[in-house]
Amino acid sequence: MQEVELYDSYGRELYQLTQWDKDIGITIKAPADNYTGSGSCQIHFFNALSTSAYVTTGSYTVSGSTMTVTCVIPNKILEEPFDVIGHVVMLNRGLYRFRINMIRRPRG
Repeated sequence: MQEVELYDSYGRELYQLTQWDKDIGITIKAPADNYTGSGSCQIHFFNALSTSAYVTTGSYTVSGSTMTVTCVIPNKILEEPFDVIGHVVMLNRGLYRFRINMIRRPRG
């Protein structure tokens, strides 16, 4: 799997999140790898203690040699104080991987 770059909803590179954030949208930029057009895909989110992935549906578009995937991180995984790991899955095959550092903070 290839590592990819992440961006927040303002187009800034995304390296970290703060625990207890909600409704965080992300954009993933990756090589198109022979995909064309647009459609939906799955993004699997998990962390060090996950027993199974939190699966969301994202959308992708391909322009030239770049695929852009957008999705929202499940709020449940944002409640946990561990780094977030994700895989973009196309046609039941994991293609891309990313990691986001989690900054811990008390709830409230």
